[in-house]
Amino acid sequence: MSIVQSANSGIDKPHILFARTRAPRRKGMDGGGVTSAWLIDYLVAAGYRVSVLYLEISQNGMDAYYEEERKEDYQNLLTMGVSEILPIPFPVVGKRPTANLNLPHRLVSAISNRLSLQRRHAEVCENVAVAVHALKPDICFIFSEALEYFKTVKNVPRAAWLPHTGEPYRKIQIDLGWLTLSGSRWLGRVTYPLWLYFYQRRLARLVKGLDGGLLPSFWYAKRYQDFCRPPPVFVACAHPAMDESDDLTLPDPCTPPPNRPYRVVLVGNLIQSLTSAGLAFLGDEIFPALRRLGLLDKFEFVLIGKFEPRPDIAARLEGANVRLAGYVDNLADEVNRADIVLHPVPYSPGAGVRLCSMASMYPCFVLHAAVADSVEELRHAENCLVARTGDEFAAALLQACEDRTINSRLRQGARATFDAHYRLDRFGPLLESFLLQTIEHWRGRTAPAGND
Repeated sequence: MSIVQSANSGIDKPHILFARTRAPRRKGMDGGGVTSAWLIDYLVAAGYRVSVLYLEISQNGMDAYYEEERKEDYQNLLTMGVSEILPIPFPVVGKRPTANLNLPHRLVSAISNRLSLQRRHAEVCENVAVAVHALKPDICFIFSEALEYFKTVKNVPRAAWLPHTGEPYRKIQIDLGWLTLSGSRWLGRVTYPLWLYFYQRRLARLVKGLDGGLLPSFWYAKRYQDFCRPPPVFVACAHPAMDESDDLTLPDPCTPPPNRPYRVVLVGNLIQSLTSAGLAFLGDEIFPALRRLGLLDKFEFVLIGKFEPRPDIAARLEGANVRLAGYVDNLADEVNRADIVLHPVPYSPGAGVRLCSMASMYPCFVLHAAVADSVEELRHAENCLVARTGDEFAAALLQACEDRTINSRLRQGARATFDAHYRLDRFGPLLESFLLQTIEHWRGRTAPAGND
């Protein structure tokens, strides 16, 4: 058994294998990667021996690009102080083109692509099982979608950070996809329930047989209870986040800034589906409402994040004062110096780590009701303003900008919510307890029966 002694506490602590489909990273727009890095940093600092397994992508014609990425991933993990780094080769095989083929040839090509994918999946599962067997950790802590590659892992407890983002992403893709193709959302409303049925069946298969799960979403906890029979054993909690207030430069972060025009920031990967859905709502609903009231010129909308909006989304934003800020080094200061942080994504849950992390920066949140309704810590007039229609958003934006008392109270409320629910140093003991109890329960189930 690979138990190590903690230099800080004097308590024996288990060897944890942390697994993810991509390498954890402290910086970037990949919320799962940043969250993974936070969890690893906490466990290493707490005296645990942590090894990291992830899938290392390779693709013909892209070797130079991926080689640089591989070096950066490896160096990042070394700085985290992990014990072993286990990259598992993950060859990306380009799909055979089907667009210019007739129907029979399309079917043949689609079947060939599917078989190739299954062979690659089986190879990766086997490589993962071999790596885990050789390493002999005390527990595998598997992050979200990496679960599908641990099906054949035996003789070690498997705990997971349960998947909790797939539904809104796919609903947005289906909605916006059909809207782009046909000009209507009705086909999306027809096809989404069918996709959801198969997606939930897949999730139920993924979590079946797990020894324990952490689920950082109370909204998804109810979903798992509905579609998993029997439901998996898991602990539901709020999503943890790192306190980034050290980067603030204003002497009083609760005082609204004197911006004119009022500055409204939106944060995210600007071509990612959740952000695209929020930008589409901004252009289709909020801008027209502000324009009808003659208020559009009172606001500057600043888009923070990598890339640029898709052309069809960018077209919706024309005619307003919109500025692309790109990736910023000090996000905390940009958020705090804005009059409003706007999150108009009209899908549940539609939040994840982004809002939890920004709550540490004393923001003034204005959120879509679909998001606020799915995150129980978010409460209208306490730590955010909530709106559903374009007209409601226009009224909320004006109120939060012109009433400095309300703006300051919402900033204090957002930070208080972070301190009460999201702080990583408060979540850490829950993570430790979860991992230790999972190991203990697994050993109790698998230990040979003693003699009477």
